Amino acid sequence: FTTSLHTRFPEYAHERIRVPLRLGYGFIRWFHRPAVRTLCTTESLKQELLDWGLRDLVVWSRTDTFGLVMLEALACGTPVAAYPVTGPRDVVQQGVTGWLDEDLDVAVRKALGVRREDCRKFAVANGWPKIAETLADNLAIIDWQRC
Repeated sequence: FTTSLHTRFPEYAHERIRVPLRLGYGFIRWFHRPAVRTLCTTESLKQELLDWGLRDLVVWSRTDTFGLVMLEALACGTPVAAYPVTGPRDVVQQGVTGWLDEDLDVAVRKALGVRREDCRKFAVANGWPKIAETLADNLAIIDWQRC
């Protein structure tokens, strides 16, 4: 299984209909229980999921979680200005590919000083070939008898 699309489901349900996070993550643990491994997108997301009791997590991509918009920006040489949250925290190299700050105005001003060539270089080095290689390195044979 991959958690790339639904690991924030507990937060989503909590914010919209007040489902307790404990219950939401209980469901995520139950859903992933038969998996040999659960793929997640970043080290910080992996740590958050471990904190909620998920196990056997494999980080499969350092680019997927920051989304297509950020990848496209970096590929065009545009630095990223963002809050220091899961996703940008795993991708943005402070002062190299952008800037993270709780004050987005500060992040934008500092990101403007980042070299565009460094952003492009990062995007090229972490594009689809790298994602495919990382994913292939973490594939596991499923023991259907165990499921």
